[in-house]
Amino acid sequence: MVAVKMPRKSVLTAFLATLFWMLFITAAAGQAGEPPSSLQSQVLARVEVPGLLQDLNLPVYADLTDAAGKYYALVIAPRTRLETAGVSFQTLDAYSPGTRYLLALARRPGARRNAAASVKILHDDGRRILVRYAPGLDELLADLGFALRLLGEKPMTLAIPTLRPRVLEFLLTPDPGVSSMIAAVTQETVNSYISGLSGETPVMVEGSAYTITNRHTRSGTPLEKASRYVFEQLQGAGLNTSLHPWTYASYANRNVVGELTGAKLPDEIVLLTAHLDDLPLNGLAPGADDNASGCAALLTAAGIMGRHRFQRTIRFVFFTGEEQGLLGSERYAEAVAGENIVAVLNLDMIGYDSANGPTQRLHTRKPANPGYQADLEIAATFQEVVNTYGLAGSLQPIITAEGESESDHSSFWDRGFAAVFAIEDDWDDFNPDYHSSGDKLQNLNLPYCTAQVKATVGTVAHLAGPIATAVSPTPTPWQILLLSRQRPADTFHGPPNFLVN
Repeated sequence: MVAVKMPRKSVLTAFLATLFWMLFITAAAGQAGEPPSSLQSQVLARVEVPGLLQDLNLPVYADLTDAAGKYYALVIAPRTRLETAGVSFQTLDAYSPGTRYLLALARRPGARRNAAASVKILHDDGRRILVRYAPGLDELLADLGFALRLLGEKPMTLAIPTLRPRVLEFLLTPDPGVSSMIAAVTQETVNSYISGLSGETPVMVEGSAYTITNRHTRSGTPLEKASRYVFEQLQGAGLNTSLHPWTYASYANRNVVGELTGAKLPDEIVLLTAHLDDLPLNGLAPGADDNASGCAALLTAAGIMGRHRFQRTIRFVFFTGEEQGLLGSERYAEAVAGENIVAVLNLDMIGYDSANGPTQRLHTRKPANPGYQADLEIAATFQEVVNTYGLAGSLQPIITAEGESESDHSSFWDRGFAAVFAIEDDWDDFNPDYHSSGDKLQNLNLPYCTAQVKATVGTVAHLAGPIATAVSPTPTPWQILLLSRQRPADTFHGPPNFLVN
């Protein structure tokens, strides 16, 4: 090998350039007292939460309760930061930028066991499993009986939302206008909407009869028709109606939005939400309980409340992509992050009730989460509506402060908004036809479902602030069309037992 001699001046110049570059990198990395995350290897970790969630001072992507009742957070951060934070943590995965994760809550007996045979599980807390997102994995897990949540691309906003300025109190005084709205909710109307959305009876879409046999996000024409049907119903109710398109990976679809503008506080918004899509993908997918029941509640509420005036704006939002990990609501919550959304009430599966009694769950965040108190205001308002307007005999709502996050309300929690998840008794009386072709209208308890719709109307009315004068006491053409096609219808105490196997 031939040795090449460099001039002394060149050697000195190269040395000084290298030294300058090293000093520059060191200075940049030293800002804020530690190297930026982009220059360090990061991990996804389970971090135990001994006190308040915000006291971790870490980027939290989810806060959860395991089967043993232990409260923990999922954190993505450099390992060195976790080590210096003085927390108890368990590394679950080496994180690479762009990686997404799915949380899957077992809703069917044996789901976790069956998943372990075909999926690489990063963590199993006895209730949920955690996996890396991959195309097709969402469909596999949903078919096994899991409810899915895609972890956000950004850390959760750990804020303290409030209802500002407050126009409600926990101890409600009966309002004649609200009483009339609640009385206008009928079992026949609820039955008619569930029947149409689940394919029991045809619906009118763009002037023609159509039977909705499937509402899967990938179903194409069936979900397009269902979305159009909802859009037309909201238009007929007199709402300002729009579509919100979204995409994620290979998915692309639209949320349907109807808005009733507030008369005094139009920039303060109350959201009433439900997901329109369902499962399974192939064959018949009636989705009567999951979630034609929630959608029927929104459509019924829109038809009644559209004839009244409120201080705040009420927005009715129907999401798609929920069954694939809350895709539509994640994109929508991102789009409205700058708006003054004071309350979100999300309805998902409100129609099934066996002989165990009319229990309903109102899921809020954990008390250690800074958003809990605002969630509690919404849930307590719901309970007071039930007691104040004579619904207690047919509905028993229980506030369950465990941070159940596998429905669209979670997308708003992640953004720091106050939200509550209303569902049938999903802890002790869960629908055995979940995610199957057996989820039919005939298996639902319509009086129970109707009571939930009544309580929902009353709650949203009080959250929005009712104004006495009705806008239109006479039926609209939309209502006449609906009536013409109606036909008669035939406190947290631990996780459900089936989740621990």
